[in-house]
Parts: sequence; structure tokens; C-alpha cells
Amino acid sequence: MKLFSVLGALMLVSTSVLAQVLPPDIQPISQDLGVSDSPKIAMSGSSLYVVWRSDGAGIGVIGQQILFRRSTNFGITFKPVQVLSDDSGEVRDPTVAASGSRVFVAWAQRVCTVTCSHDIFIARSVDGGATFDDPAINLSSDALD
Repeated sequence: MKLFSVLGALMLVSTSVLAQVLPPDIQPISQDLGVSDSPKIAMSGSSLYVVWRSDGAGIGVIGQQILFRRSTNFGITFKPVQVLSDDSGEVRDPTVAASGSRVFVAWAQRVCTVTCSHDIFIARSVDGGATFDDPAINLSSDALD
């Protein structure tokens, strides 16, 4: 499945559709060759923010990742993909919130030290999603399982 924008509306499309000619108003949001899922969107003013989970295939990263794209013109065009998570463990359940120029992306990520747990991470932007604090902040070490 791939994530697409149709005149600003988001939808998941089977990868088999990629072999067909798509109408000109459909543009790919996720540009990797693998599986993209769990899309979430937020909007603030004319800016649209999209976050999703990817298996990383075809974008030069290893393992599952939390990916982010932003549009500053109501979803007509999108800036390049940003990788927000590191490649240290399984990620799931991304979400995004925005207010003014502040954008927050949170997700669960498997962290293994002595034992393994799913910790909550958050990445923060104060410039409308152009950049994010690096590294993302681990808010907890409590297991979600």
C-alpha cells in the first residue's frame, strides 16, 4: 500500500495501482518501494502535515521508520520526506498534532536494554515541520504490551 494525496485528501492505494496511469491530481506521498501504513494528518492554517509508518524499503534506511511530509499549500504539493525515528527498533502508532508553527509527532518504539518495551517518543518542530529536534525525546520506559 502507498499513501497518496488527491486534491489534498489522503488515501491508501495498493502498490499494483502504481503500474497503471494515475489521474494527474493524484500524487504519491510515500515514495518508498515498501509498505506504508498507519497514516495520520494534521492541519494548521494552509499547512498540512502527514505522518506514517514505513518498512523503509527503497528509501535508504533499514527497518521500520516513522516518516513525515508537509505541505504549505493545503496539500497541493509536498516537501521532501523526513525520517523522524531512528532504526533501532520496531515502530508503531504514529500520530501528529499541529498548532500555528508548532508540530508534534509521537509514536511507540520498541526499546531493548535488559528487557524490551515499547516506549513513547516525540519529535517537536517549532518551524512548521521544516526541522525537528534531533534526537526525538523518549517520554517513557513503560511497556505498552
